[in-house]
Amino acid sequence: MCRPTYHEHLSDSQYSYVAREYLKDMGYLPKEESSVAATSQFVAVRHHDRNHEHLHIITSRIRLDGSLVNDSYDYFNSQVSTRRIAAELGLEVTPTTNEAVAPKLQQEYGITALTSPNRSKSINPSC
Repeated sequence: MCRPTYHEHLSDSQYSYVAREYLKDMGYLPKEESSVAATSQFVAVRHHDRNHEHLHIITSRIRLDGSLVNDSYDYFNSQVSTRRIAAELGLEVTPTTNEAVAPKLQQEYGITALTSPNRSKSINPSC
């Protein structure tokens, strides 16, 4: 189902913030800006080829110091990160497909997220 009345928009600086926060949450960038050694190279591209703006991120698991980003539980961590960032920016928090994500969001960030066995209605490849 496409959303013709889609209304959420972010500025370039907000998208930059989203990309950096997500990469920090996922371990590709250090939590502290002062540490450059544990940084991975990345490219983030914002576009709106659908009826909603979105961001694509391409990054290397090999950090500049030669260490590897741990990608265990990356799908789980990604769901937590994207919903945390959405809530922080006042955006729609989409339902999660992982029943463990909702309790973690509630406990750690006070964010209420619904759980659904289906992909989010806001993510539709046919739009």
